[in-house]
Amino acid sequence: MEEDREPNAKAYYNMLSSAQRPLRGHTEVSQLDAIGCVMALKSQYSMTREHFDGRLTIIATLLPMGHILPKNMYT
Repeated sequence: MEEDREPNAKAYYNMLSSAQRPLRGHTEVSQLDAIGCVMALKSQYSMTREHFDGRLTIIATLLPMGHILPKNMYT
């Protein structure tokens, strides 16, 4: 049973740390806030996975180097 919980616990603690980590320097927007915003857009406009990943790519090109926005929906 303990082995089954370990990946879930690790994912939970990773999510908590991303809530604290800024998306990039000189901003108060966390990685989790940014992901929440783009996921809300995906849901609101019923975007396909390809459309969503394309949007993330465009947003990433607009951010300064070193940002931590994921490259696609599953990273």
